[in-house]
Amino acid sequence: MALSPEQTARLFLNARQAFMEAEKAKKEAETELRKALATLGVKEIVVEGHSVQIVDVVNTTYDADKLAQVVKPTVFRKVTKAVVDKDLMKSALAVGLIDQLTADEVSTVKPTTQVRVYALSPEAKKSQQNEVAKSA
Repeated sequence: MALSPEQTARLFLNARQAFMEAEKAKKEAETELRKALATLGVKEIVVEGHSVQIVDVVNTTYDADKLAQVVKPTVFRKVTKAVVDKDLMKSALAVGLIDQLTADEVSTVKPTTQVRVYALSPEAKKSQQNEVAKSA
């Protein structure tokens, strides 16, 4: 038997809540794990057949403005990508720096659907409950 839309929405909300709680619990557990392993002076522990490790990694970012100042323009173009900033594009359209025809020529519109959740005000909740009670 298929679930009703209300049951499916409730299932989604419950899963969403569980996911947010799990993310928070994971963060807290990671903090505690780091402390516990540091206390022991180790970076690895084996539990239930899993090696849990604290691994040092290095993430590198590059400053495009500084790079542009120190390398030839041809080299800079080879190692960078031009990206249009949506907010700046909207502003340019709004003030007339770019006309709508040009914007239409260079843009691709891809419709998508999203699930969004909004908390109802207490008044809206009462109204919703009244509607459900009337339909029952």
